[in-house]
Amino acid sequence: ARATPSTSPTALMSLIPYTVASCSSEDEQHPARELQSFHSQSRGWQSSRFCDFPQEIVLKFGGPVNVQQVQLLSHQFKIATRIELFVGSLAEGQAEPPASGFEGIQFSRLGHFSLDCNERSKFQARELKTVYVPRRADGLYLRLLLHKCHVNEHNLYSQLGLLAVRVIGDGGGDGERPLDAPLSRLATRPPLAPEEAEERAGGAVDGGVMAAAPPSLRELRGEMRRRRLSVRAGCGQALLHELHRDKEEAVRAEEYEHAKALKTRIEELRGVGVELSSLERKKLAAVQREDYDAAKSLKDQILALRSSAGVPVPAPPPPTLGLGSFGVVPE
Repeated sequence: ARATPSTSPTALMSLIPYTVASCSSEDEQHPARELQSFHSQSRGWQSSRFCDFPQEIVLKFGGPVNVQQVQLLSHQFKIATRIELFVGSLAEGQAEPPASGFEGIQFSRLGHFSLDCNERSKFQARELKTVYVPRRADGLYLRLLLHKCHVNEHNLYSQLGLLAVRVIGDGGGDGERPLDAPLSRLATRPPLAPEEAEERAGGAVDGGVMAAAPPSLRELRGEMRRRRLSVRAGCGQALLHELHRDKEEAVRAEEYEHAKALKTRIEELRGVGVELSSLERKKLAAVQREDYDAAKSLKDQILALRSSAGVPVPAPPPPTLGLGSFGVVPE
Protein backbone atom coordinates (compact mmCIF):
# COMPACT_ATOMS: atom_id res chain seq x y z
CA ALA A 1 0.00 0.00 0.00
CA ARG A 2 1.12 3.54 -0.66
CA ALA A 3 2.49 5.54 2.25
CA THR A 4 0.35 8.45 3.38
CA PRO A 5 1.00 11.36 5.73
CA SER A 6 0.10 11.02 9.38
CA THR A 7 -3.59 11.50 10.09
CA SER A 8 -3.10 12.07 13.82
CA PRO A 9 -5.05 15.09 15.03
CA THR A 10 -2.06 15.97 17.21
CA ALA A 11 0.31 16.25 14.26
CA LEU A 12 1.95 19.67 14.30
CA MET A 13 2.29 21.85 11.25
CA SER A 14 5.88 22.23 10.08
CA LEU A 15 7.74 23.86 7.23
CA ILE A 16 8.04 21.16 4.56
CA PRO A 17 11.25 21.19 2.46
CA TYR A 18 11.10 20.55 -1.27
CA THR A 19 13.12 20.54 -4.46
CA VAL A 20 12.04 22.20 -7.70
CA ALA A 21 11.17 19.34 -10.04
CA SER A 22 10.50 21.53 -13.08
CA CYS A 23 9.71 25.05 -14.24
CA SER A 24 8.57 26.50 -17.57
CA SER A 25 11.43 29.03 -17.71
CA GLU A 26 13.87 30.91 -15.52
CA ASP A 27 16.07 33.98 -15.65
CA GLU A 28 19.80 33.18 -15.51
CA GLN A 29 20.25 35.42 -12.47
CA HIS A 30 17.10 34.11 -10.73
CA PRO A 31 16.87 30.33 -11.24
CA ALA A 32 14.05 28.31 -9.70
CA ARG A 33 16.44 26.54 -7.31
CA GLU A 34 16.66 29.82 -5.38
CA LEU A 35 13.23 28.96 -3.96
CA GLN A 36 14.52 25.79 -2.27
CA SER A 37 16.47 27.41 0.55
CA PHE A 38 14.90 30.74 1.43
CA HIS A 39 16.87 33.27 3.48
CA SER A 40 17.10 37.05 3.67
CA GLN A 41 19.57 37.20 0.75
CA SER A 42 17.64 34.86 -1.54
CA ARG A 43 17.21 36.18 -5.06
CA GLY A 44 14.08 34.17 -5.74
CA TRP A 45 12.79 32.88 -9.07
CA GLN A 46 11.99 34.98 -12.13
CA SER A 47 10.69 33.79 -15.47
CA SER A 48 12.63 34.37 -18.66
CA ARG A 49 12.09 37.61 -20.52
CA PHE A 50 8.96 37.75 -22.65
CA CYS A 51 7.96 34.27 -21.49
CA ASP A 52 4.79 32.48 -22.54
CA PHE A 53 1.87 32.36 -20.11
CA PRO A 54 0.95 30.60 -17.97
CA GLN A 55 4.24 29.68 -16.29
CA GLU A 56 4.45 26.43 -14.32
CA ILE A 57 6.58 25.52 -11.29
CA VAL A 58 6.38 22.00 -9.79
CA LEU A 59 7.75 21.33 -6.29
CA LYS A 60 8.62 17.79 -5.14
CA PHE A 61 8.56 16.75 -1.48
CA GLY A 62 10.79 14.14 0.15
CA GLY A 63 7.79 11.94 0.95
CA PRO A 64 4.00 12.04 1.19
CA VAL A 65 2.71 15.23 2.83
CA ASN A 66 -0.56 16.81 3.85
CA VAL A 67 -0.48 20.40 2.54
CA GLN A 68 -2.34 22.68 4.94
CA GLN A 69 -0.99 26.10 4.07
CA VAL A 70 1.05 27.74 1.31
CA GLN A 71 2.82 31.09 1.67
CA LEU A 72 4.02 32.98 -1.41
CA LEU A 73 6.07 36.18 -1.42
CA SER A 74 5.68 37.97 -4.75
CA HIS A 75 8.14 40.23 -6.52
CA GLN A 76 7.26 43.89 -6.07
CA PHE A 77 6.50 44.57 -9.76
CA LYS A 78 6.93 41.28 -11.67
CA ILE A 79 3.54 40.15 -10.43
CA ALA A 80 1.24 37.37 -11.65
CA THR A 81 -2.41 38.33 -11.98
CA ARG A 82 -3.55 34.91 -10.77
CA ILE A 83 -1.99 31.72 -9.39
CA GLU A 84 -3.54 28.24 -9.40
CA LEU A 85 -2.48 25.48 -6.99
CA PHE A 86 -2.54 21.71 -7.61
CA VAL A 87 -1.42 18.81 -5.43
CA GLY A 88 0.08 15.77 -7.16
CA SER A 89 -0.09 12.17 -5.92
CA LEU A 90 0.77 8.73 -7.26
CA ALA A 91 -1.79 7.08 -9.47
CA GLU A 92 -3.53 3.97 -8.16
CA GLY A 93 -1.20 0.99 -8.45
CA GLN A 94 2.00 3.05 -8.75
CA ALA A 95 4.36 2.39 -5.84
CA GLU A 96 7.16 4.89 -6.56
CA PRO A 97 7.34 8.33 -8.20
CA PRO A 98 9.02 8.48 -11.62
CA ALA A 99 12.75 9.22 -11.72
CA SER A 100 11.98 12.14 -14.06
CA GLY A 101 8.89 13.74 -15.49
CA PHE A 102 5.40 13.23 -14.07
CA GLU A 103 4.18 10.02 -15.68
CA GLY A 104 1.80 8.30 -13.31
CA ILE A 105 1.22 11.47 -11.24
CA GLN A 106 -2.34 12.74 -10.84
CA PHE A 107 -2.72 16.45 -10.10
CA SER A 108 -5.84 17.68 -8.31
CA ARG A 109 -6.74 21.36 -8.40
CA LEU A 110 -6.93 23.04 -4.98
CA GLY A 111 -8.05 26.47 -6.22
CA HIS A 112 -6.73 29.85 -7.30
CA PHE A 113 -6.14 33.32 -5.90
CA SER A 114 -5.30 36.76 -7.30
CA LEU A 115 -2.45 39.15 -6.53
CA ASP A 116 -2.71 42.92 -6.24
CA CYS A 117 -1.16 45.08 -8.99
CA ASN A 118 0.81 46.91 -6.23
CA GLU A 119 0.20 50.44 -7.51
CA ARG A 120 -0.69 51.68 -4.01
CA SER A 121 2.80 50.99 -2.68
CA LYS A 122 4.37 52.48 -5.83
CA PHE A 123 5.81 49.00 -6.50
CA GLN A 124 7.98 49.11 -3.36
CA ALA A 125 6.22 46.52 -1.16
CA ARG A 126 6.14 42.79 -1.75
CA GLU A 127 2.80 41.08 -1.30
CA LEU A 128 2.74 38.07 1.00
CA LYS A 129 -0.18 35.77 0.25
CA THR A 130 -1.09 33.03 2.72
CA VAL A 131 -3.43 30.35 1.37
CA TYR A 132 -5.20 27.98 3.78
CA VAL A 133 -6.36 24.61 2.47
CA PRO A 134 -9.51 23.61 4.40
CA ARG A 135 -9.78 20.06 3.03
CA ARG A 136 -7.14 17.37 3.21
CA ALA A 137 -4.58 17.62 0.39
CA ASP A 138 -2.19 14.67 0.37
CA GLY A 139 0.53 14.33 -2.21
CA LEU A 140 4.16 14.27 -3.27
CA TYR A 141 4.08 17.37 -5.50
CA LEU A 142 2.74 20.92 -5.48
CA ARG A 143 2.14 22.53 -8.87
CA LEU A 144 1.90 26.31 -9.25
CA LEU A 145 0.39 27.75 -12.42
CA LEU A 146 1.15 31.49 -12.75
CA HIS A 147 -0.95 33.45 -15.21
CA LYS A 148 -0.04 36.60 -17.15
CA CYS A 149 1.71 39.48 -15.39
CA HIS A 150 0.23 42.77 -14.25
CA VAL A 151 1.33 45.43 -16.75
CA ASN A 152 3.36 48.34 -15.35
CA GLU A 153 6.15 50.61 -16.53
CA HIS A 154 8.79 48.82 -14.44
CA ASN A 155 8.25 45.31 -15.82
CA LEU A 156 9.78 45.98 -19.22
CA TYR A 157 10.24 42.32 -20.17
CA SER A 158 6.82 41.02 -19.00
CA GLN A 159 8.36 38.70 -16.41
CA LEU A 160 6.96 36.97 -13.32
CA GLY A 161 8.79 36.72 -10.02
CA LEU A 162 8.48 34.91 -6.67
CA LEU A 163 10.87 35.57 -3.83
CA ALA A 164 9.75 32.66 -1.71
CA VAL A 165 7.32 29.74 -1.58
CA ARG A 166 6.79 28.00 1.75
CA VAL A 167 4.71 24.86 2.16
CA ILE A 168 3.34 24.14 5.63
CA GLY A 169 1.72 20.93 6.80
CA ASP A 170 2.69 17.52 8.13
CA GLY A 171 4.58 14.59 6.65
CA GLY A 172 7.47 14.74 4.23
CA GLY A 173 10.03 12.77 6.20
CA ASP A 174 12.70 13.89 8.64
CA GLY A 175 13.41 17.14 6.80
CA GLU A 176 10.55 19.05 8.44
CA ARG A 177 11.58 22.27 10.11
CA PRO A 178 9.76 24.32 12.76
CA LEU A 179 8.03 27.51 11.66
CA ASP A 180 10.32 30.49 12.18
CA ALA A 181 11.68 33.52 10.29
CA PRO A 182 8.28 34.77 9.07
CA LEU A 183 8.16 36.01 5.49
CA SER A 184 6.20 39.04 6.68
CA ARG A 185 9.49 40.67 7.66
CA LEU A 186 10.30 40.93 3.96
CA ALA A 187 6.81 41.94 2.84
CA THR A 188 6.40 45.38 4.41
CA ARG A 189 3.67 47.51 2.90
CA PRO A 190 1.88 50.78 3.72
CA PRO A 191 -0.88 50.47 6.37
CA LEU A 192 -4.20 49.27 4.99
CA ALA A 193 -7.60 50.75 5.62
CA PRO A 194 -9.62 48.62 8.10
CA GLU A 195 -12.01 47.37 5.44
CA GLU A 196 -9.07 46.20 3.29
CA ALA A 197 -6.95 44.55 5.96
CA GLU A 198 -8.97 41.34 6.26
CA GLU A 199 -9.09 40.75 2.50
CA ARG A 200 -5.39 41.46 1.93
CA ALA A 201 -4.23 39.29 4.83
CA GLY A 202 -5.11 36.12 2.95
CA GLY A 203 -7.98 33.67 2.84
CA ALA A 204 -8.99 30.09 2.31
CA VAL A 205 -9.31 28.18 -0.93
CA ASP A 206 -13.02 27.38 -0.88
CA GLY A 207 -14.80 25.78 -3.80
CA GLY A 208 -11.80 26.48 -6.01
CA VAL A 209 -11.69 30.25 -5.53
CA MET A 210 -9.95 32.43 -2.94
CA ALA A 211 -12.53 33.89 -0.58
CA ALA A 212 -12.85 37.67 -0.97
CA ALA A 213 -15.18 40.43 0.10
CA PRO A 214 -17.44 42.04 -2.55
CA PRO A 215 -15.57 44.81 -4.40
CA SER A 216 -16.15 48.38 -3.37
CA LEU A 217 -16.89 51.15 -5.88
CA ARG A 218 -13.32 52.40 -5.43
CA GLU A 219 -11.98 48.91 -6.26
CA LEU A 220 -14.21 48.69 -9.34
CA ARG A 221 -12.92 52.04 -10.60
CA GLY A 222 -9.36 50.96 -9.88
CA GLU A 223 -9.84 47.73 -11.81
CA MET A 224 -11.31 49.62 -14.78
CA ARG A 225 -8.31 51.94 -14.72
CA ARG A 226 -5.81 49.05 -14.59
CA ARG A 227 -7.51 47.27 -17.51
CA ARG A 228 -7.36 50.38 -19.68
CA LEU A 229 -3.67 50.87 -18.86
CA SER A 230 -3.02 47.18 -19.55
CA VAL A 231 -4.54 47.45 -23.03
CA ARG A 232 -2.41 50.47 -23.89
CA ALA A 233 0.81 49.22 -22.32
CA GLY A 234 0.32 45.75 -23.77
CA CYS A 235 0.46 47.12 -27.32
CA GLY A 236 3.93 48.56 -26.69
CA GLN A 237 5.02 45.39 -24.89
CA ALA A 238 4.12 43.32 -27.95
CA LEU A 239 6.28 45.57 -30.13
CA LEU A 240 9.17 45.29 -27.65
CA HIS A 241 8.76 41.53 -27.62
CA GLU A 242 8.98 41.37 -31.42
CA LEU A 243 12.07 43.60 -31.53
CA HIS A 244 13.74 41.60 -28.78
CA ARG A 245 13.26 38.37 -30.76
CA ASP A 246 14.53 40.05 -33.94
CA LYS A 247 17.63 41.16 -32.05
CA GLU A 248 18.30 37.61 -30.81
CA GLU A 249 17.93 36.27 -34.35
CA ALA A 250 20.34 38.92 -35.63
CA VAL A 251 22.91 37.93 -32.98
CA ARG A 252 22.56 34.24 -33.88
CA ALA A 253 23.12 35.15 -37.55
CA GLU A 254 26.12 37.34 -36.51
CA GLU A 255 24.46 40.41 -38.06
CA TYR A 256 25.85 42.68 -35.37
CA GLU A 257 25.12 46.03 -37.02
CA HIS A 258 21.47 45.07 -37.29
CA ALA A 259 21.49 43.82 -33.70
CA LYS A 260 22.99 47.14 -32.56
CA ALA A 261 20.27 49.10 -34.38
CA LEU A 262 17.57 46.94 -32.82
CA LYS A 263 19.13 47.42 -29.37
CA THR A 264 18.98 51.20 -29.84
CA ARG A 265 15.35 50.97 -30.95
CA ILE A 266 14.42 48.84 -27.93
CA GLU A 267 16.02 51.35 -25.55
CA GLU A 268 14.15 54.21 -27.24
CA LEU A 269 10.82 52.37 -26.92
CA ARG A 270 11.40 51.67 -23.24
CA GLY A 271 11.78 55.38 -22.61
CA VAL A 272 8.69 56.12 -24.69
CA GLY A 273 6.76 53.45 -22.76
CA VAL A 274 7.51 55.08 -19.42
CA GLU A 275 6.43 58.48 -20.77
CA LEU A 276 3.24 57.07 -22.33
CA SER A 277 2.30 55.35 -19.08
CA SER A 278 2.73 58.61 -17.18
CA LEU A 279 0.58 60.51 -19.69
CA GLU A 280 -2.14 57.83 -19.57
CA ARG A 281 -2.32 58.11 -15.79
CA LYS A 282 -2.55 61.89 -15.97
CA LYS A 283 -5.30 61.64 -18.59
CA LEU A 284 -7.34 59.23 -16.45
CA ALA A 285 -6.89 61.50 -13.43
CA ALA A 286 -8.12 64.45 -15.51
CA VAL A 287 -11.20 62.47 -16.59
CA GLN A 288 -11.94 61.51 -12.98
CA ARG A 289 -11.94 65.17 -11.90
CA GLU A 290 -13.95 66.04 -15.05
CA ASP A 291 -11.25 68.32 -16.47
CA TYR A 292 -11.98 67.37 -20.07
CA ASP A 293 -9.84 70.12 -21.63
CA ALA A 294 -6.80 68.69 -19.87
CA ALA A 295 -7.83 65.15 -20.83
CA LYS A 296 -8.10 66.11 -24.51
CA SER A 297 -4.72 67.85 -24.41
CA LEU A 298 -3.13 64.78 -22.84
CA LYS A 299 -4.81 62.51 -25.40
CA ASP A 300 -3.32 64.63 -28.20
CA GLN A 301 0.11 64.40 -26.56
CA ILE A 302 -0.21 60.61 -26.32
CA LEU A 303 -1.19 60.24 -29.98
CA ALA A 304 1.61 62.56 -31.09
CA LEU A 305 4.18 60.63 -29.02
CA ARG A 306 2.94 57.29 -30.35
CA SER A 307 3.08 58.57 -33.93
CA SER A 308 6.60 60.00 -33.60
CA ALA A 309 7.88 56.85 -31.89
CA GLY A 310 6.13 54.46 -34.27
CA VAL A 311 4.09 52.79 -31.51
CA PRO A 312 0.75 51.39 -32.79
CA VAL A 313 -2.46 52.83 -31.40
CA PRO A 314 -4.19 50.13 -29.30
CA ALA A 315 -7.71 48.83 -29.75
CA PRO A 316 -10.46 50.41 -27.63
CA PRO A 317 -10.48 49.36 -23.96
CA PRO A 318 -12.76 46.56 -22.72
CA PRO A 319 -16.32 47.39 -21.66
CA THR A 320 -17.04 48.90 -18.28
CA LEU A 321 -16.96 46.33 -15.50
CA GLY A 322 -20.00 45.33 -13.53
CA LEU A 323 -20.20 43.58 -10.18
CA GLY A 324 -20.66 40.24 -11.94
CA SER A 325 -17.11 40.43 -13.32
CA PHE A 326 -15.78 39.63 -9.86
CA GLY A 327 -17.82 36.48 -9.33
CA VAL A 328 -16.65 32.88 -9.57
CA VAL A 329 -15.39 32.04 -13.04
CA PRO A 330 -16.84 28.73 -14.31
CA GLU A 331 -14.28 25.98 -14.64
